[in-house]
Amino acid sequence: MLGSIKNYETKVGRGQFPKEDEVKAHEKDEGVCKANFQLANECIWIVKQISNWARESFNNEVFTSRMATSLNFVMNKITGPHCIELKVNKPSKYKFVPINLLCDLTHIYSNLSSIDMFVKAVISNDMFKMENSMKAHRILKKNRKYEESLRINEFIKLVTETSASQEQNGDEKLFDEAPDDFLCPIAYCFMRDPVRLPSSGNTVDRSTIKRILLDDEHDPFNRAPLKYAQVEDDTEMRERIQNWINQKRNGQETDEEKREKLEAQMPPMKIHEEPDSNMSVEKSSKENQEQEMDYENLTEEQQMKLAMEMSMKDISEHTFK
Repeated sequence: MLGSIKNYETKVGRGQFPKEDEVKAHEKDEGVCKANFQLANECIWIVKQISNWARESFNNEVFTSRMATSLNFVMNKITGPHCIELKVNKPSKYKFVPINLLCDLTHIYSNLSSIDMFVKAVISNDMFKMENSMKAHRILKKNRKYEESLRINEFIKLVTETSASQEQNGDEKLFDEAPDDFLCPIAYCFMRDPVRLPSSGNTVDRSTIKRILLDDEHDPFNRAPLKYAQVEDDTEMRERIQNWINQKRNGQETDEEKREKLEAQMPPMKIHEEPDSNMSVEKSSKENQEQEMDYENLTEEQQMKLAMEMSMKDISEHTFK
């Protein structure tokens, strides 16, 4: 509604004369807008009072979710990237005072911040943007609303801590599915910060090897002298781990899972077996029998020729032996 009023004011400001139907539409928009903002202000004031006097009444999963959605929606409207669209001449004429509305929103966020369910609902809502809260803090401070600026700042800190905690808890469950390559061979924990030991070439978690080297400055794999300053960042392993984490968080098939599928599809390697001596003897005997059978089938002339060839072969082998 404010958008239509803004367009009308812009047109008039440029010296353009609106048509009669445009004037009537503008007057209607002004009346509706004024009534809506008056009702909205009263509703927000009531919520602000209840959140101060009886905040536990908001400790309900469905209610907190709806409240978080409504608050984030209004906050996004007055501090988000499209807030310029709400800028009209004399907004108080329509019962719209942005700074007062922002102060009321800040009080509600602050009052309900003690409810863990509400804070999580605010964070998980798609309309919540941290940059909007940061901008609200700057606006309040600029307008000398120091109490409200402190309130929104405390809420920002709480949201940041809760988000970090949620991410860590989510990662802990994620790490349970990690491939063995990503586990520290010493502590069998997920390697958050993989480093390579120069002497043995093994990759371990930085925190693990740091703790070990405080008591014993030797490589735990080959007992070679090792100081903490000598360990090297394993950038290749770090990239693999980070890529795996990103793929898991996005619900994608990981590179490691693709590799396992390819390996499973490959045919098994044939193991080379040494020939059995007994089988060789049997095979040789069988070949001799076959040669004797063939010899008997030869004519007398062919038999004599074959005997001469075999005699010459024996003489040659005996001579050059």
